[in-house]
Amino acid sequence: MFGDVALGHGTVIHPFARVLAIAGPIRFGEYNIIEEGALVENVAAVPDTSASCSSSSSTSTPALQVGSRPPTAATVTATMTFGNHNIIGAKSIIRATTVGHGNRFMPRCEVGWRSVVGDHCTVCAASVVQEGQTLPSGSVVYGFDGRVQRRVPSMHTTEEQLADDDEVVATSRWFRMKTASENLAANRATGGAQGGAPPPPPVAGVAKS
Repeated sequence: MFGDVALGHGTVIHPFARVLAIAGPIRFGEYNIIEEGALVENVAAVPDTSASCSSSSSTSTPALQVGSRPPTAATVTATMTFGNHNIIGAKSIIRATTVGHGNRFMPRCEVGWRSVVGDHCTVCAASVVQEGQTLPSGSVVYGFDGRVQRRVPSMHTTEEQLADDDEVVATSRWFRMKTASENLAANRATGGAQGGAPPPPPVAGVAKS
């Protein structure tokens, strides 16, 4: 960690992850996870317009690029904030200004600076969120153009996030098939192979005819 970084209760930073408060402080809520090799970096310097009102148009502040160091003059720092229960995947790069609750940043994804992420969003592996982009709550992003491919209805709480709908369906279907095959094998092992179920045990106190 570098700079002014505050971690909420239960927030975990894995080995080789980097949290760099270069242009301003970074504030994490509770129960966030920053996995191995991830980079969380605050480079969002905001031009101080009040100090440059009297300056000419030829001395405007140049635009920053992703990963560039902010200018030291005529700027004010911006706090980078995270809510609760966010998962930042391995080797991902996060430079968003604001991140809500229950978001999932998959491995090797990249979120540009000055972007805003709502609640319960998913940025898929190796996907890119563009600089200054805003993700509404429940967004799912995959690809390099940062487009929101679909929206998941907000059925989650701020304490937990359910898996993606397709993953839930696939996992549930696989579990049902596995359970059915195991039950069939158990029935065959206990007498189903002889053409029927085993006879019931004799009842105590009843004479056998």
